Amino acid sequence: MDLIQNDSLKKAIVNMYEFQFAVLVKDYDHSEWVLAQSVTFPIFNRFVRRHINSTTTGKPIDFEALKSNDEFINMLHNIVRFKKSDIVRFKEVRLKLETLINDIDKALNSI
Repeated sequence: MDLIQNDSLKKAIVNMYEFQFAVLVKDYDHSEWVLAQSVTFPIFNRFVRRHINSTTTGKPIDFEALKSNDEFINMLHNIVRFKKSDIVRFKEVRLKLETLINDIDKALNSI
């Protein structure tokens, strides 16, 4: 950072790494973990029988009942809403990162 003379560019780089990326990593991981621990895993444990040799596959205990179970459907809607919100957040940071990259390129080209 000592090599960068442009103070606004320095601040933008620091903001990207210390705030934008940190929020994505920490908040996303934390939110994902909380949702999984408090909602997803308990509901899956009630309604899905996992295969003994797999941590990722399972089979509904009663598929027909599951299709109309409000708790399960709400969980799926919450997961979808959570993922859509994350996609928006990731896109916003990507755009900010692209702008920062362009600003860095301009600064390098002006040297």
